[in-house]
Amino acid sequence: MNVRAFVKVFGTLLKFLGLLMLIPAVVSLLYSEYSGVAAFLLPAFLALILGLLLERAGIETVLGNKEGVALVAFGWLGAAIIGSLPYWILGLNPVDALFESMSGFTTTGATILAESNADGYWIINATAASHSLGSMLIDMLNFQTANATLNLANLSDVAVVRATDFNSTFNSSMIDVSLNNPVEKSYFGLLFWRSFTQWLGGMGIILLFIAILPKLGVAGRQLFKAEVPGPTEDLIKPRIRETAKILWGVYIVLTAVEFMLLMLADMPAYDAICNTFSTMACGGFSPQAMSIAAYNEPLIEIIIIVFMFLAGANFALHYRTMYVNRMSLLKDPEFKFYSLLVVIAVLVILLFGGTLADNHSDSLRIAAFQVVSIVTTTGFATANYDLWSGSAKLVLFLLMFTGACAGSTSGGIKMVRILLMIRYSRRELFRAIHPKAVMPIRLKGQLVKEDVIHSILAFFALYIMIFAIASVIFASVCTMYEDDQTSNIATYFVSEGVTGGNEIICLTGDNWSEIDNITSFTSKGDKAKLICLYSDETNLTKKKDWIKVDDIIYSSSNEYQKTGQIALFRGDERQYTDKMISAASAVAVNLGNVGPGFGDFGPEENFSKVPPLGKLVLIICMWIGRLEILTVLLLLLPDFWKN
Repeated sequence: MNVRAFVKVFGTLLKFLGLLMLIPAVVSLLYSEYSGVAAFLLPAFLALILGLLLERAGIETVLGNKEGVALVAFGWLGAAIIGSLPYWILGLNPVDALFESMSGFTTTGATILAESNADGYWIINATAASHSLGSMLIDMLNFQTANATLNLANLSDVAVVRATDFNSTFNSSMIDVSLNNPVEKSYFGLLFWRSFTQWLGGMGIILLFIAILPKLGVAGRQLFKAEVPGPTEDLIKPRIRETAKILWGVYIVLTAVEFMLLMLADMPAYDAICNTFSTMACGGFSPQAMSIAAYNEPLIEIIIIVFMFLAGANFALHYRTMYVNRMSLLKDPEFKFYSLLVVIAVLVILLFGGTLADNHSDSLRIAAFQVVSIVTTTGFATANYDLWSGSAKLVLFLLMFTGACAGSTSGGIKMVRILLMIRYSRRELFRAIHPKAVMPIRLKGQLVKEDVIHSILAFFALYIMIFAIASVIFASVCTMYEDDQTSNIATYFVSEGVTGGNEIICLTGDNWSEIDNITSFTSKGDKAKLICLYSDETNLTKKKDWIKVDDIIYSSSNEYQKTGQIALFRGDERQYTDKMISAASAVAVNLGNVGPGFGDFGPEENFSKVPPLGKLVLIICMWIGRLEILTVLLLLLPDFWKN
């Protein structure tokens, strides 16, 4: 690989990213978030300087296949690293910052944010924000401002500045973080950046790079092929740069239309632009912690359903439908297969009563919203589908793998690959009966080459293999972390003096104030059958009224008769199964760039409690999934790095 040629273009990409970071800096300034302004200006300056240095170190020449693949792979990784700096400056630790940034650029939508303010907007933990680099920078600025005020007072021949006068002057001159940007308030500039990174990553930062820069030439085709999702290129124009400009043009037009419609539906302007960015990118980041459910408005949900569905279609077909043939989209076999699958999934969920809604219209809307959100890998939520029936959850779990159409902004395997796999399987079954039969596979009336079929088979095999390996590693990491943090033992207290132990008190956490009465048990005479919950044995000695009877671990299905004593129960097999389902869904939604999964990572949960090593596993899954596996795996081949 020609490293210096790669370095030259990579430096230009970093400069481009640095300029883009000035946009959220302006948003932070509009909301008087001065620490937010610093959080974007510093990384922007760093990206510009680093980009200039790399440009000077590189050479300008034509990029080959290897350089194109490396630029796409490392371009996305570099964007995620630079994009994580504002999160780190404002209070997140480096791993969490990289997780949030990678989730944004890859349009995954998984988040480690776990707190919200009174208005429902995401916030960074108050303690972390108050000790962040951004807060320190504001404190330093306040100190310098105070010194300047004091010097000005001395120059004015003020002989004595009383302490009260100085304090008054100091307080009036400083940038008051508690007023302008209190730690419990959201960083609106940062939340805008979350959604903006998804919008950039939706159509592709490299594709935008191709559309704007005029000097890429032949290299543009290599970059286009390496980044755009799908088994084959779908060129609108012979020149790659013209194709990139058209795709981004269609993307911007649909973004503008959705923004206006959400505004007409009475969504606040700030929320409308953030949610529009995430919808068109099939991303799923919302400024509201409750996602789209926070607005509780059917019209808003319907608008977002429509545009999620459109974002899941091929954008080249959108252009052809607008300017070439009005029926291009409806005649496309992949789009018809995509539409049919959505309809079937909605009907199955409605048939098995999965939505838990009160009436049929709400059930239809909720089912349609979640099906479209999952199949397009957007990840928005209007209901906690983790509480739905097993059949409904199974449908959603399978949709987490499929993705929408090739050439869209969605993640996952893509419908065209599934469609071609079905046709390939049908052909092989027919050949088992008629070995000499010649049955070419066609799509859109054209013959599909065998090398395309072979690449699809390889993609499926690698996708399943990576999912399996990553699930085992992630589950193992999380299990080891839990073993270090807790004994996975639930502690129950059976009340003194209650006949047959019919009143059961449970320690649900580390704090005695969390003791609750448990009613999830059945009793027969002097016996009580308990349902086990996870907890630990912390602070057992703080309650003198309870006596530890023994160290025997009882199954949750066993009946325990003693009263006035402590009963310890280890979690049963079902809980361990739930943990495995949670781990598998976490890997599936990050590899497929979906966002929320099931169990511990459901639509009302987040990834904040995942250990750092587990987050790194998911970060790699996001990166590999967005670039459709092969682009990243090629970097592991020794031959790739040879000249």
